[in-house]
Amino acid sequence: VLGFYISGGWAAVHNLILIGFLLALGIGLWLRRDLVRRIAIGYQSYVVLNDLLALLIPQSRAEAIALINQMGVERGMQPSPSAEFLVFLTAVPSVFFAGLIIWFLVTRKSAFV
Repeated sequence: VLGFYISGGWAAVHNLILIGFLLALGIGLWLRRDLVRRIAIGYQSYVVLNDLLALLIPQSRAEAIALINQMGVERGMQPSPSAEFLVFLTAVPSVFFAGLIIWFLVTRKSAFV
């Protein structure tokens, strides 16, 4: 969260809350609610900020690499020297697609209101 990673039980709780929030956002956008469109823009802005911080903060990148390697070891694999590449492989497209969603929500306002 904001450039840092959570794991274990807290991650499961976080993900369940996030699923409910995103489902409510999707329904609100489908019902064409302007407030929900604004909240969706705010959430996608948070996603961009979170992913950029995850890429730019060295401690955060180190945490991500450690989590990737830990998941691999738990599955019987060796720590991967390409784990840092996996961090970039997930964060960079996430920033791009979140930016694309923001662009659609802002420039195509009439489609969502």
